[in-house]
Amino acid sequence: MKKLLTILLSVFVLLTATACGDNVTSATTGESSTISQAEDFSKYELVEENGSLTLNITEFTDDGFKANKNGSDSDGTYYTVICSEKDKENICVADRVDISFEKLYKADENSFVVIPTKNAFVIYEPVDKPVIYLYPEEKTEVSVELDFNGQLMVTYPQYNNGWQVTAMPDGTLYDKDGNEYSYIFWDGISSIDYDFSKGFCVKGEDTTEFLRESLKRLGLTPREYNEFIVYWLPLMQSNKYNVISFQTDRYTDNAVLNVTPAPDTVIRVYMAYYGSDEYVDIAPQELSVPDRLGFTLVEWGGTEVRR
Repeated sequence: MKKLLTILLSVFVLLTATACGDNVTSATTGESSTISQAEDFSKYELVEENGSLTLNITEFTDDGFKANKNGSDSDGTYYTVICSEKDKENICVADRVDISFEKLYKADENSFVVIPTKNAFVIYEPVDKPVIYLYPEEKTEVSVELDFNGQLMVTYPQYNNGWQVTAMPDGTLYDKDGNEYSYIFWDGISSIDYDFSKGFCVKGEDTTEFLRESLKRLGLTPREYNEFIVYWLPLMQSNKYNVISFQTDRYTDNAVLNVTPAPDTVIRVYMAYYGSDEYVDIAPQELSVPDRLGFTLVEWGGTEVRR
């Protein structure tokens, strides 16, 4: 009987994850029993009131879901978040969510119970592989600081209150130890609300040509747009349609770059998209080519938005 229940629970979790789309990844879960919403929480130690947590969902339960702070549960600590079926409709296993809570209880040494507030879940979307190219007119010491409305996950070179690099006219970068880089790389998670009021609906099989032509019009060189396509095409070409919108203020207002010395030309290309099984009628977006004059900074990146 116990084996049968384990199999049924595994099937439920698998079906729940599959329904959420390609953004779902496997997750490690802790051992715990479901805690009923009707249970008397006074038997637990009250740790904190009116706080917040950023958690990675690992498993759904009858009364909510289990989660941990880093996705890998390396320290064995997990949280049981109590919520309704309606609350669970827009979240998935492997989502990273910001949870505002009324009460946080300690159930035992490695487990906590979270009583969230209403409308408490803010889902973080990935900000994938923004890369920054620097093209000064002569060898230049450059400082780049990023004011990001989100959480940085990976940076290369390592971000330490900014990036300090020596930039060459061909775009080659060197750190203080003489290590060479083609560009500055970073990614993170954020709750940016992307704008799909204008954009394009493109067949998956036509995505390569669309990206090549659109990125040219947005001012990227062959080297830059080919590196963009190599990263994004494998994620997009199998969709029946891709609904694509290049973000401007929605992205740059949430990821502000402070560069010293200031570039003469800044080109920041950021694509938000989602896959669709049906054609979506969307107002076309105008794309323009900026002139590259003087010291030029170029950045590209993107995100797959869950719909």
